[in-house]
Formats: sequence, structure tokens, C-alpha cells
Amino acid sequence: MGSPTDTVTGVMCAVDPTCDAVEAAAATKCDLLLVHHPQLFARGRGSLDSSTPGGRVASKAIREGVGIVACYQNADVADGGASDLMAAAAGLRRAVPLVPSRSCYVAKVVVFVPPEAVDSVAGAMAGAGAGVTGDYTECSFRASGTGTFVPGISARPYSGTTGRLNQVNEVRLEMVCPSFRLERVAEAMRSAHPYQEVAFDVYRTASPVPWGMGRVGELEAASSLPSPDTARTSTKPSCSKTGPNIWLLMSIICTRPLSSQTRLFWSEVKEGPDAPPLVLNPLSFLISFPLFTSHKEAAGLFPADNKSRLFPSGVNSRLLKSEG
Repeated sequence: MGSPTDTVTGVMCAVDPTCDAVEAAAATKCDLLLVHHPQLFARGRGSLDSSTPGGRVASKAIREGVGIVACYQNADVADGGASDLMAAAAGLRRAVPLVPSRSCYVAKVVVFVPPEAVDSVAGAMAGAGAGVTGDYTECSFRASGTGTFVPGISARPYSGTTGRLNQVNEVRLEMVCPSFRLERVAEAMRSAHPYQEVAFDVYRTASPVPWGMGRVGELEAASSLPSPDTARTSTKPSCSKTGPNIWLLMSIICTRPLSSQTRLFWSEVKEGPDAPPLVLNPLSFLISFPLFTSHKEAAGLFPADNKSRLFPSGVNSRLLKSEG
């Protein structure tokens, strides 16, 4: 909501776009309110009439001169985003996306560069987002070879003679790149490359992507988890300690907006080498969090102060009410 050409001098972050959040942004002279949930402005909810919750927020934002940007599923699927943060809070190791993104992939950009320009071209590509592999940056592969070309009459070659077959030393530079950053990386590569005509290739790799919904991984140590019925009726641990292969499967199925229908499904706790890993979906984590925190002694997953630190006052009760 707002204009992409507006000047932004301050940003305030909030979970939901509410009138209180807009007022807080305006009071602190923030031009942009960055939120997670966009439901108040979802399509199909009619016009932004000021008598509706979304309309009231929109009207206040316009009056206060505050733009609103919602990062919803893009914040969930991002590498290092909401899913990864919750996986880290649960103590998961080697977490990977539960449902990998199908709209993006890991690409490999290959470009042929004169030896004296390799470092500058690689640096420009890395600055645009290429060459990232896990915790490593500026990753590349370089191999020397021979390039051939015949410049035309109107060409302005970086080296060689017009109208003749030239052979020059070149370096094959390879760097991986997220598909959604290809355009930016290619532009940076061309800007730093000394050739009039830049020869480069782009390949789609079969590498697993770090982007997607939910996370699946392994627990570092054995943990006890309450059954759904016991978690709601008892404050005593109901699951005995098991070996390191104890797992819990959680998932959320939402056929309507969260406030009207949310169902939480639990699988049986299983043991053994064929047991499924812990599947973590951000929404299921939020809904089930009160169950874990009320049985911390059994779960052993969270420090005692995590409940208040991760979730402000009132969040748990609102989420629990949404289960029905």
C-alpha cells in the first residue's frame, strides 16, 4: 500500500497491519510499516471501506503518510527466514525445506573473461548475489583456455585485429546464483566485463534449493513429547524418555482463513531407524507452541524464558482460540 517511488527514511516492523501499528509508525516518523500478515488486504474481501477493519487501517495509513509492505509466504520460504528461525528455536540440525520451492532454482552462470579482468568481474557478480553456497560467499571455479573470434569492420575489440581470426587467453569463470537474482547478476557482470560482446551461459542445476515452506531436520538429543490429549488435560509428563530417534510429525491444513478454521494434526510418536524426521511448519509450530511450553519438563525443547521472548502477551491465547 503506497507508492514504490515514495522516499523512505524509517521502517517499523510488526506482525499484523493494525491501526495501532500505523499510529506507532507515524509517531516514530517511520514512512514504512513492514508486516508479515496481509490478510486484511487480501483479494476477494471487497473494497477498502472505512467501516471494515482493513479499510480503517488503509484510511489511517493514507492520512498518516505511512506505506505498508507485507512479507508473508516470502518471509516463510526465505533462506534464514521464519521457517529457519523456528527450526533453530526447536534445536533442529541439518534442516532443509519440507516443501522446496518450485518457482526458483539454483543457476550456474558461466562467463569467459580475459585473465586481467577475472577478479573484477567475479567481484561484481558476487556483489549482486552470485557465488553463495551455504555459509560460504564469493565461491567460483576458474579454468584457463583459448578463445577465438573475428572482429567485424565496425567492431571495437578489447584485443586482437579486425578482420582476422584471433586467438586469446581467457578464463572460464563459473558462479552459482539464485534464479531470482539472475537479471541483477548478469547486469553486474556486463558492467564489469571489458569485452564489447560478452559471451556467457546460464544453466539450471539440480542442486537442492534452500527455499521452501516448513523445515525438516534432526533433533540433537533425545526428547520427550506429550500426546495431544495429555497436553490439554494434564500438567505431568506423559511420554517417557526414548532413544535419539523419537520424532513428531506436525502439519497444518487451512481450508479457510486462520481465524475461522485451522486444524492441527499429530502423528503417533515413532521410534527406530525408519522413523520420520521432525517436520516443522511455521503455522503448526505457533499453534502447538502453548502445548510445548506447558510441558517443558517433558518436551525439553525450549528454555523457560522463550515463551515470553518469542511470543508477546496474548499471542498464545489468540492462536489457541483459532483451533476451533
